[in-house]
Amino acid sequence: MCHIRSLLQNETTPRFFQLLRLLSLILVFAVGVASQGTVMTFELDPSLSQLTLSGLVDTASFAPQASGALSAQYSGTIKADVTGTTIQFTGGSVVVAQNSGVWQPGVGGVLGFAPAVYGATNDPDLGTGVGANVPGNFAVRSLQMDLTSQVLSLNSGQFDGGSLVFSLGTNVVSVDYYYSSQQAEVTNNGSSFWNGAVSNAQSTATLSTNLNTPELVIPINVTYQVTTLLQNASMVTLSGEWVARILPPVIESISKSLPDLQLITSNTVSQTVLEVSTNLLNWTSASYTVSTNGLGQVVFTTPIPVSKGFYRLKQ
Repeated sequence: MCHIRSLLQNETTPRFFQLLRLLSLILVFAVGVASQGTVMTFELDPSLSQLTLSGLVDTASFAPQASGALSAQYSGTIKADVTGTTIQFTGGSVVVAQNSGVWQPGVGGVLGFAPAVYGATNDPDLGTGVGANVPGNFAVRSLQMDLTSQVLSLNSGQFDGGSLVFSLGTNVVSVDYYYSSQQAEVTNNGSSFWNGAVSNAQSTATLSTNLNTPELVIPINVTYQVTTLLQNASMVTLSGEWVARILPPVIESISKSLPDLQLITSNTVSQTVLEVSTNLLNWTSASYTVSTNGLGQVVFTTPIPVSKGFYRLKQ
């Protein structure tokens, strides 16, 4: 203990910072929603977040190129401003569809295979205007989405899922297709998907607590119209649900700036507090100020302890 005390009081070598960081990177996460609005970051659970593709290409329905080709998992983060009685999806969410396999055609619509989110086929009939018995395949690649809404009421953990708007990322969504002797690639550049931001057809979503962690469950049913795929309008629907949980706060680093310590953190919100302990058993709120550095990270500044200190974030 004396050795640690002398380090904390006098040592300025890198060894001190390494030891202090090792002793101090302690994290706890407790559930709580502030009465004031707080932008929270929820992380999708890919194993529980899956959307299935269905719809029409020209006037014909399509089928999977193989089992599982029309179902994909989603990962990423969702940002929401939450109070005790409301929730608003503020934008800035980054939800990315994972490739479900290697599907036809290749990138750019060339013959062949390449990794893709979805792989569909109309073989042997692409519908009116194309001709019977004309084989065709298309693949959806690089699908990224955002989520926005107005301020929505929270009633017993439920809110209006039908008021959510799902936007496709510009120039990050592509559809490669090949049929007969024609091939092309359609990219969401603002014109190919003329309704690139659409409302959800599902009515009820929830914000609840699962294993002491806030959890979002959002049923999804959204339909997009691709205007240049096979010349005529094609309707594609994504249906399923996303499940996301709030990310816990993390102490990223600790540095000494006499007479204080500075703790750079991530995933902190307005109700996050810094606690200190001398024995890892008894914790009290530390004396600190909060600021933001040039990278947008939240920085807690607290006096250097007289003897030793262990730190954790609580939210």
